[in-house]
Amino acid sequence: MRATIKFEEIQIRSLGFAYKLGTDVPHRWCSTAKLLGKVLRLWSDLREYYEECEKKDFPLQVDRTHYLHVYSLLYPVIYITETTQSETFPKCAEELLLLLKLRDSVLREGSPLKYINPADTEEAEPQCVPDSAIFGIAKNVRNMLYDGFQRRFFYRYTSPTSDESYFMMCLVLAS
Repeated sequence: MRATIKFEEIQIRSLGFAYKLGTDVPHRWCSTAKLLGKVLRLWSDLREYYEECEKKDFPLQVDRTHYLHVYSLLYPVIYITETTQSETFPKCAEELLLLLKLRDSVLREGSPLKYINPADTEEAEPQCVPDSAIFGIAKNVRNMLYDGFQRRFFYRYTSPTSDESYFMMCLVLAS
């Protein structure tokens, strides 16, 4: 309890308020991504907490780049999930186009990754990370998301045995 209070004090000192980190639900990857975003937003406060209270280096510090790359991969997925679940979002064609864009520009190996840092407070010009700079867990996450989308979603519309008329009709309507 004392550690929680100290961490809240550090946040209030730097931000003016305290976030609740929440809990991760492993089978709900959107909640995992949102928790990762909060950790990245509070990175300097977490480092300060470890230095002041634990008297040691922040244990996640060496993997910060990996976490930023993973968040940059997951953020567009969260955006699409939340956008397409809203009641005002037109369905079908626009959803498919968003998913195609996600697959072909964010998740496809070899594509540069638009770098998203949730701790950035200013609307800066987005930076891109070349595929060659994405490694470790972020590379695995990218490949698993691409394969998952391809096998579980796109395959039903683009496989040689599927009826592509629905998929094509949606693309024609959207253009």
